[in-house]
Amino acid sequence: MNQGLPTLEGFLQFVRGYMGVPVTAIADDSLVIEEVYSLALEWSNISGYRSILITQPTTYRMLVYNLGASFLINYANDVTDSTYFADLRKSLGLGRMVTGFVNSAADQGTSQATTTLDVLQGLSLADLQLMQDPYGRRALAILMELGPLWGLS
Repeated sequence: MNQGLPTLEGFLQFVRGYMGVPVTAIADDSLVIEEVYSLALEWSNISGYRSILITQPTTYRMLVYNLGASFLINYANDVTDSTYFADLRKSLGLGRMVTGFVNSAADQGTSQATTTLDVLQGLSLADLQLMQDPYGRRALAILMELGPLWGLS
């Protein structure tokens, strides 16, 4: 895989090799692949902090590719005679409303509570969407490691 900064070709290799998305599910020249890659580049350049990640090209590349993968899972339509993305979204439980985390539950005889980390209390709807698939969670983990520059602390 490409060892420099992210590229569209490298993202396509990530989609095929790492994600395992077959050509029968989405063509190499699909506009959706270009769009989700471009969106991932935009999201990973929030407030001009991309310069920090240029000094860490592997981290930056993994951020962009994982964001793009999450967007691909969420936005790609299935081609004729394929239900690949619909099946994947169903297996991941995407499309269900998520408004946050339950941190306490009780009835007359039992109760349970969990501590919700401060960082999780400030998640936006977009962050919650990213948390629903493994690629989005990886991207959020990278962003959280970078600290409050990204709005995540």
